[in-house]
Amino acid sequence: MYKKHIASLEADKIPPFIKEVHEYASTYRSTIPDFDGSELFSYRDNRRRLFHILDACEISTFHPYIMFLIRKYKDDSSPLNERLLSLESLVVKRMIAGLETKSYNKLCKEFILKENVDDKIAGIGDDDVSMGLERISNKNASLLLFWIELYRRHKDSKQSVQELKYDYSLEHLMPQKWEDHWSSVPVVDDGGKIIENPENAKIHRNKRIYSIGNMTLLNSRLNTSLRNFALDRKIEGDGRKKGIRQYSELWITKDDVLSRYDSGNKTWDEKSIFDRTRALGREILEIWNRPCAPNQCLHTDAATPRR
Repeated sequence: MYKKHIASLEADKIPPFIKEVHEYASTYRSTIPDFDGSELFSYRDNRRRLFHILDACEISTFHPYIMFLIRKYKDDSSPLNERLLSLESLVVKRMIAGLETKSYNKLCKEFILKENVDDKIAGIGDDDVSMGLERISNKNASLLLFWIELYRRHKDSKQSVQELKYDYSLEHLMPQKWEDHWSSVPVVDDGGKIIENPENAKIHRNKRIYSIGNMTLLNSRLNTSLRNFALDRKIEGDGRKKGIRQYSELWITKDDVLSRYDSGNKTWDEKSIFDRTRALGREILEIWNRPCAPNQCLHTDAATPRR
């Protein structure tokens, strides 16, 4: 396409084209961040949040569209921020729903021509998001839980720590290898009723284990010997090895897991997972549904440029 375009230009049109390419290169260099793991993120910085999500999802396809928007709306930040928020919502909701990414090249071109991202978002329903959260990869769950944590901190004006590094470890509360230490915990359906049929019970438990409601983030990986133990031992450790309690600096662990445990509810079963998945799903829709709530459409700082 590049060679074809160059061949079609008259000689006097080539210098302006080179200038335009140079301007886009400068925009790219000053706009697209290069994360190395040492960065601090805050929920308030919408633009860095978008770039972090794209980076974590290994998506660079929309960079041309982002640069197009930045150049088009360089003198008007309001429509620029709105369109970037829409792009973020589209990427997150498609990621959760498990939709393919092969069409992103075509979508990028379409968005530049029509700027119709919100139309594409409308095709992803809340049910698609809810179903996607019931079986989600560790990588995607880590990303979502990290930004939910920052969202909660952002909403609490009394919270002094608003910035975090993206360096936490994902933990399944009910372990993936549950047979040895969790067989005594009755398998229940989403309403809390015990599933009597052993085969159906096993299928249901194996399904719920991979829901986002069964996952949390810790500031250090649990010792391998603790990861499959019953909940009380996972939380408290075994004396020599630290448990979840010692690694739970995040609210998504303190509020959702430890507070519940310390209040006397020491059972973690499929209904617990289902309920937390639904609660996290509501937070996800608060963050990434479009159009966004007024307090979400915040002014964004410029992204950290490439070094």
